[in-house]
Amino acid sequence: MTDDSKRTPRFPLLGNGNYGEWSIQMEVELIWKGLWDMVFMEVDINGKSDDDVKAELQKLVAKRSAKKMAEVRTEIILHVEQDQLVHAREHNPKLIWEVLTRAHRARGLGTRMTLRWKLLTVKKGAETMSAWINCVNIRKIPWAI
Repeated sequence: MTDDSKRTPRFPLLGNGNYGEWSIQMEVELIWKGLWDMVFMEVDINGKSDDDVKAELQKLVAKRSAKKMAEVRTEIILHVEQDQLVHAREHNPKLIWEVLTRAHRARGLGTRMTLRWKLLTVKKGAETMSAWINCVNIRKIPWAI
């Protein structure tokens, strides 16, 4: 008997309107499985020269095995809807993540102006403070662009 619960998504698949929530949940899923460093490589730059930072980044890139990268790619592909597969053609999971981010994140002057207008005009009604804060949080208004 196989354990299919490991392959069952714990959150909705990535579609056209849920990138913000999906990206957070997918990041947590990859961290939980010990795979996030295949997508995001962080180097501490404090007190280091550019050459030191580049060398440290090269070490992190070299530690990425093809097997681990394939696992991350598989996880991402298993968590997207069929019409999103066009964004997952790369074999490098970091590139897949970047393509998905570019495809789904709104950017530009019009988006910034709309978000600023929403921020300036949001008002608390009769709801509780926690309900109002929930309306303003990232799920309702994607502040970060």
